[in-house]
Amino acid sequence: MRCSHLESISTLVWSGIFLAIAVAFPAVNLSQQSLHSIQFDAGSGVARNPMQSTASGLMGSSAVSLKGWGHQSTGRTLLHWKGSLNHAAYNGQPAANQFRINGHVGLRRALGEHAETGIEAGVSQGTIWERSLRYREEWRAFDAGHWSGAWWMALRSEGRTGRIYVEKHGWNYGANHGFDRGEFHVGGEVRLPILTRVRGHIRLNKIGQRRTHHMADLVFALHHCEKQFRNWALSEGAVGNGLDFRSAARSAAGSEWMGYRMWSETEGEVRLEVPEHRGLSGGVEMAWRHRVDAVRGAYDEDRALVGAWISGANRAWSGTARCTWNAVHSAGQAVYSEQGWDTYRYNHVVCEGRLERTIRGDVGAFVAGGLQLWRSNALPVGWYQRSDWSSGWIRCGIVWQASTAPRWERRHALKRRIPVD
Repeated sequence: MRCSHLESISTLVWSGIFLAIAVAFPAVNLSQQSLHSIQFDAGSGVARNPMQSTASGLMGSSAVSLKGWGHQSTGRTLLHWKGSLNHAAYNGQPAANQFRINGHVGLRRALGEHAETGIEAGVSQGTIWERSLRYREEWRAFDAGHWSGAWWMALRSEGRTGRIYVEKHGWNYGANHGFDRGEFHVGGEVRLPILTRVRGHIRLNKIGQRRTHHMADLVFALHHCEKQFRNWALSEGAVGNGLDFRSAARSAAGSEWMGYRMWSETEGEVRLEVPEHRGLSGGVEMAWRHRVDAVRGAYDEDRALVGAWISGANRAWSGTARCTWNAVHSAGQAVYSEQGWDTYRYNHVVCEGRLERTIRGDVGAFVAGGLQLWRSNALPVGWYQRSDWSSGWIRCGIVWQASTAPRWERRHALKRRIPVD
């Protein structure tokens, strides 16, 4: 395992060198309308229950990552990209180790003063954390590949924005525990600015005087998704309500019937986004999602989400924090609770944050951490294990940033750059 760990780090370092060369090379020829950045960080710390199971344990952890992002503008066309390599290791828990590569590129073009359109594509390969839909539904580290393509169009008028998009996704899992699937997404959003009146003083020159202040944006979004799973046997997955249904599912365990399973998910969302003011920005969101399992109904679900985030930066500091709360009711599944058989319900809280401090030049230090809480009405008995668990982690380390911006601009920047996720 130690040899594999060293090989992963070596791969990441060499990839970082090549990516740094690729990022630095355009600096010679590109105009001021382009900017490309790179960031490398490495840190260590401790983690509790990284496998996100009911078993708890404290262990050491280490992580390294390489991120790059940038854009190139030519007339009405803007090319933007971002990519990352991430590796995390946990002492004594090799099953929780993670390594993933992500890449994304997009092309945006202005069609006129009020219209804009674009296409995007992305690929990734490596570790992802998901609930296993087979057997016990515990959280697992899957080795999975993903590709995506999207088209979007936006219309703007007097500060208001309307946007529509269509996306296609594909997922391929390297282990039998994961289901390959194709996804189709369509949706749109409307962004309305919230303006407040600015009181002026009498006898001031009103030419160019600002009469309103942009306080926040109110965003309404509607999203629909259809997921087609492949290689799903009749006997696999969660069992529905009632003892008779459980007995029928058990008797079908030897069935060779294989086929597709389709989920249909519709989500509505409302967000309040506050633009940057004195270096700080943030927002809150509320969403509701309804899922229909079109084949068996075992995965029908209603999910409520509430979230909040904040980020900010000045000359020496930058930081970001986000917290989300999910309340889920799975009407098609039955679990054994303290009151006997009941429909499955759970709450999932995820909080993560990161704070960076410039030490000298492009070198800085960071501290990051996260916390997850899972609370459900299920007891740790029965076919599926869905009872309570919690996990957390904290790391600190060194971060290095560079970009194609002139050296003087980097040294005298008004605020520290925040990496693009």
